[in-house]
Amino acid sequence: SPVYDAAPEFLRLDFLYPYQQGLAFVQSLFEQGGWAAVDEAYRNPPVTTEQILHPELYPAETPIDVSLPDLSATLGEDWRQVDDNVLGEWYTYLMLAAGRDPAARLNDEEASTAAAGWGGDRYEIYLNDETGGLVLAMDSRWDTPRDAGEFWQAFERYGAARWGSPVEAAADHLAWDSNEDGRVVARQSSDRVIWVIAPDQTLAEQVAGALLGVTE
Repeated sequence: SPVYDAAPEFLRLDFLYPYQQGLAFVQSLFEQGGWAAVDEAYRNPPVTTEQILHPELYPAETPIDVSLPDLSATLGEDWRQVDDNVLGEWYTYLMLAAGRDPAARLNDEEASTAAAGWGGDRYEIYLNDETGGLVLAMDSRWDTPRDAGEFWQAFERYGAARWGSPVEAAADHLAWDSNEDGRVVARQSSDRVIWVIAPDQTLAEQVAGALLGVTE
């Protein structure tokens, strides 16, 4: 298909997901309990991509409910929310392994290992109509601090490939300056990793502080 062949890697992999990972999920159910187990999945469908990628976690492993604070006061009236959603394990993997820039992609094993152990997340995107600026605010939770650490280490490699050398680098804090994206901030605490992209350092730190519940 010319359309499929011309699509970005991210979309090509996502298009095949139901036919590859979805098929493997159904095959696993069938091997465990025959068609009765498959029929039961229609009555009690998976609630996360994690359950599909790891059939052994279905249906017991449910996601952590993550909510973000109201960022309207932090951002001000010039910003409006344009997206509010969950990445999940599958899209976390795709972000790391199949992003727009091939030079910023991790290999399949690195991305899969980093995304495994996902527990829950929430992201929001805000747009400033006057300036065209964008803000991404994301809060992810992981099954264990070790899982969060694996994602954190992979994200550091991903960030270096995408944005270059960090302007701030500590065990639990990373920051980059990018001509295209602006200020990028990431922080880890135990089983939690937050990620913020904003047009400038001040706004990025304000949003990061709001996510972490830090006030000046």
